[in-house]
Amino acid sequence: MKKISFCVVICCLIFMQNSKASTLNKTVTSVQVLDHGGFVVWFDSEVSSVCTANGTNSVFFYSGQNNVTPEGIKALLSAAFTALSTGMKVDITHDEGDQYCWGRYFKLKK
Repeated sequence: MKKISFCVVICCLIFMQNSKASTLNKTVTSVQVLDHGGFVVWFDSEVSSVCTANGTNSVFFYSGQNNVTPEGIKALLSAAFTALSTGMKVDITHDEGDQYCWGRYFKLKK
């Protein structure tokens, strides 16, 4: 039983690692707020060739996707607007499991 549990844990970790990607040192060029409370962020260069829902320079942020909570979506939107208005660079973590590349983390930096 321990061997099976160990194998399941390893398989889950491999899947999670493969579906997550980090994009570093991007500039936010546009933010579109959507009617259900989510938003889309466009960057100055390609995020991933997988992110094709709104062009390869965009990432979607939705509450309930990629473990983002309702409180988290508010904080992420605030960070996106801060990055847009100040021109600060950002690092993001997103899921490359489908064309929307659901965003999860957003880090502002100088």
